[in-house]
Amino acid sequence: MKTVVSTERSSGSDLRRGEFLPFLILVLLLVGGFVLHRHGAGQDGVQAAFSTIRLLLVEDSANRGDFVRYGWESLWPLYQWLRIAVPVVASWLLVRSYLTLIGSNGNWLLARFWPHNVLILGGDAQGRRLALEHRERGERVAVLTLDAANGANSELMQRGVKVFGGNALNLRNLKWLAGTRASVVYILAGVDSVNLKILDVLMRLHSEGGWRGTDKRSQICLVHIQDDFLAARVTDVNWLQRNGERCQVRVFNVWKNCARRLLSDDSLAPHCLVPRGVQPHVLMLGFSSLGRSILEQLAHLGHYPDRQRAMLTVASPDADTIEPRVHASFPVLTPNALAHGVHGHHLNPLIDISFISAPTDGLTTARLSRLPAVTIAYICTATLEEGIAATHSLLMTTPDQQFPIVLCTQDAVHTEVHRQINNYPRCHVFNAYDAGLKLEKNEPVLNEFTEREAAIVYLHFGQNSLVDSLAAQTRPRNGDSRSSVLLWDRTFNEHWFAAQEWERESSRDVVRHLHVKRHYFNQLEGEISEQDQRNLSELEHQRWCAERLLQGWRYAPNTDRSKRRHASLCAFHDLPIEEQNKDYTIVGVSRLLARARIASK
Repeated sequence: MKTVVSTERSSGSDLRRGEFLPFLILVLLLVGGFVLHRHGAGQDGVQAAFSTIRLLLVEDSANRGDFVRYGWESLWPLYQWLRIAVPVVASWLLVRSYLTLIGSNGNWLLARFWPHNVLILGGDAQGRRLALEHRERGERVAVLTLDAANGANSELMQRGVKVFGGNALNLRNLKWLAGTRASVVYILAGVDSVNLKILDVLMRLHSEGGWRGTDKRSQICLVHIQDDFLAARVTDVNWLQRNGERCQVRVFNVWKNCARRLLSDDSLAPHCLVPRGVQPHVLMLGFSSLGRSILEQLAHLGHYPDRQRAMLTVASPDADTIEPRVHASFPVLTPNALAHGVHGHHLNPLIDISFISAPTDGLTTARLSRLPAVTIAYICTATLEEGIAATHSLLMTTPDQQFPIVLCTQDAVHTEVHRQINNYPRCHVFNAYDAGLKLEKNEPVLNEFTEREAAIVYLHFGQNSLVDSLAAQTRPRNGDSRSSVLLWDRTFNEHWFAAQEWERESSRDVVRHLHVKRHYFNQLEGEISEQDQRNLSELEHQRWCAERLLQGWRYAPNTDRSKRRHASLCAFHDLPIEEQNKDYTIVGVSRLLARARIASK
């Protein structure tokens, strides 16, 4: 899933080839003038060169008499040949550079007059898939990639996606494309450092007025950053503040998106496969980038309402190397590693994690028998071949067990291979290529309804009048149930865009975890008991604590956001009553949002 994006600014720039053509012709003419001078023309070299240019370009004075006067009569046949050859060669070079300029499809000059809604910088498999899905939604899409002539782009062209060849690091390229009022720009170079460079160029273009979307509020830049530290740098910096207008920059991780989707599938999520009161046990074979994100999302879920937390066993040949890295990245997974609560209570680990040093396709029956009963197994190897071998080995080792086996692939899987794996008993394929950036209604990368939900949670969190105000907004109007969808208020939009990205993402997580709550309390549309409401509120607080702890926040008696210290990082029963009411409020929001979601379908 990597895109070939050059970090060189000039050597690979197709736009500049045409600019050098006049200079090249001039150099050739100057060299010709010096050659003529050397053969006894009797003139200064520079004067001879300009005389040559004049003879070639000014037809009135270009006659045989001029050649006789300068003593160049023997060159008259050569001049006649050059008068024909130079325009032909120049035209050929111009056409060649123009064809290179426009790439395999589309026309750079027409880009100004063909406004597109979505611009994708980078043409890897995920970018192509994303372009097709946006196109299916009726949007105009343009893709800028160095590899425009790749045969994989032919499907994009057939579906009406414009593919342009060029370097995304070149400011002029972005002026041509982003200047066509694209409201959303995806940066999918595949390499974090290149993504950041492209983002910097794009923000410079925006600050100069070169990128102005069709709607000022919809100028959104989505950057694929895999490193959490770099992602924090992007979201903590106010990339643009120009005349009171701000360009919203969202950072996302394809693997995190995949893990979220995997754990939102009721048939493949561990908490949905066990009855209440039973601790789910996840077996992970291998520890790829996707596996790391699954671990993080399992920790994000925190403790369940029945006081159970997930167990995770990672089996990998390099487990001895992985274990210290995991505990360094996720210190909250280590027992007794957390700060004390209000009354000296420890916050329990978010999940129980253990490691086994063994080949992914070499787990023995005896080794597995010493583990707790497995709820589900995730195969998270680096390659598809290793994953298929590990899946087959696990099937042979556990013939009498019924737990699902999910092969989590990071590459595209051929349809026939996908079908054959699914034909095995209790085997499933979770393809990151299909799930990473897929624009589904229930959790898209960009979805107006989800954004409205998250904005309402962010802007009204903790206000006593929230439930009443939302109930008024979701009440059907004129008998039309669709009118109960939450309205997008201008004030909401302004405050939502002014928030920091981590605050917006936190509010989105509240909405994303509705499926976890729905699993335990599938009566969100109706009335729930007071005890269930309390359990649901505790679940939300535990999820919030898990999210903050994984982001590096710690408990402190007084909240200090600049130092990532928060007084609410403690057990639910240790919270002041007003803080507990916030979680009760979120429960009410979740119920009303669930109603609005149903009404919008």
